[in-house]
Amino acid sequence: MEDTTRLSVRSAAGALASIDLSWSIDKEDESYVRLYGTHGTVLVGWKQSRYRQSSSPNWVVFGQGYDKIRAVARQIMNFAAAIRGEESLLIGPEDAMACVEVIEAAYAALRSNQWIAVGEPADGAWHSSKSGRGQ
Repeated sequence: MEDTTRLSVRSAAGALASIDLSWSIDKEDESYVRLYGTHGTVLVGWKQSRYRQSSSPNWVVFGQGYDKIRAVARQIMNFAAAIRGEESLLIGPEDAMACVEVIEAAYAALRSNQWIAVGEPADGAWHSSKSGRGQ
């Protein structure tokens, strides 16, 4: 498993995004997701999240940040409850396969030096067109 990666992606509508992930580099940023768009900016942060519409100079704070201990505890509780048959997994096999397909597309794009399409949201889940699922 890679510990650091950077992806450039383009949506079907042409929107561009850059994804920069690392398990080993502490970037010391206040936010871990930053979205910049025509109508504003959203910053999802470790301690708080906020957004600002382009038409306003004011930031609006929402959420209380990322609580790693609570998040991991919730994942473990969900997994244990799923094993007992009490609830469904929050992250299922379809999610895992979608992640693998995105990684495969990223490697294919790197090898070919071309954009590689990743699926259609046919059945509510993103998947690569070569998988045949949802068709």
